[in-house]
Parts: sequence; structure tokens; C-alpha cells
Amino acid sequence: MDRQTSTTQLRELKPEQKIAAHTLDRPLSVTAGPGAGKTFVLVERYLEILRSKKVSVDNIVAITFTNRAANEMRQRVRDRIDALLRTSNEKERQTWLRHKRTLEGGVITTIHGFCSRLLREFPVEADIDPQFVLLDEHQAAMLLEAVVEEALADAIHHGNDAIVNFTQGVGRPALANALVELHRKYRGEGL
Repeated sequence: MDRQTSTTQLRELKPEQKIAAHTLDRPLSVTAGPGAGKTFVLVERYLEILRSKKVSVDNIVAITFTNRAANEMRQRVRDRIDALLRTSNEKERQTWLRHKRTLEGGVITTIHGFCSRLLREFPVEADIDPQFVLLDEHQAAMLLEAVVEEALADAIHHGNDAIVNFTQGVGRPALANALVELHRKYRGEGL
């Protein structure tokens, strides 16, 4: 057992963390800086749902920001279930074993992973091609650059005076890069 796992198992929830982990009657937001224990709280909340709501892993959706965080959360839930298996009575042990067996199919993922899964399950209702693929960051960047280049070429070809003047003033590559950066900036702000 690695050091981090053993510390996680022995660690106690702070009062504000307890509220976040055990308040299940309403939605809540957990906000904290790096290393403050957000994943620890989410793991405890996940287990509290399994424990008190008497539901299966299939009934819980846990969404994180990165694949790394999702994988870490799944591993921590698995480690905590292993610890619970060592200390539970026979009836509880059967329940925790069932949870452990179904954990790999449980929805602990990113927002992209969740949406992709949902769209794959219901492509007809979403009116999309069931064989769709998600673009990775590199593919998305290449596509954005190609679209900007095509738009610039089209604007220059059709004599858009503003674009022609900008292109002559700063050069086409610099204008294309500036447009790509503007797009990223405003998309990052939700515009």
C-alpha cells in the first residue's frame, strides 16, 4: 500500500469537509485550492451516497475536470472500499464487494467523457452520427488553424477591405495567429 493511500484512509474530515461529504439532500459546490482535499471529500461523499442512499455505483455520476483526477478518484474509491471490506460484517461485506465489482463501469469521468457517453447511448435522440469521434486538443488546434486560414483566404479573395488592410499591415501569418488566439481567449470566457 502506498503512502498516499494509507494517509487517505487514516485522515479525518475537517468540519467543513464533513458538511460537503455528508450533505446529500441538496446540491452543493466544493471549491478549494490545490491540495486542500477536494478529491478526498468527493471520495467520502461518493461512499456516503453508497452507504446511506442504498444505491448502486450505476446510480452515481462523478464529474471531474481532468482524466487524471477521474482516474485518481476511481482508485481512491477502490482503496476505500478495500478498507471497508476489511472492517465490515458479512452482510455489509457483500454490499461492498458488489460495489467494488461494478466500480470499473461506474461513471467517474470528465464533463467531456460524460457527454460523450451520453451521446453514444442516445445518438438518435441527439440527432448525431453514432460513429462520431471526439477531437483531441491537437486535432482541435489544427482544425481551428485551418478554418482561420480558409476564412482569411475567402475574405481576401472577396475583397474584404478591413481584412486586406490588416493582412497588408501585419502579415497574413500574424493575423491568422492573432485570430486563433482571440478565438481561444473568448471561447475560454464562454463567448
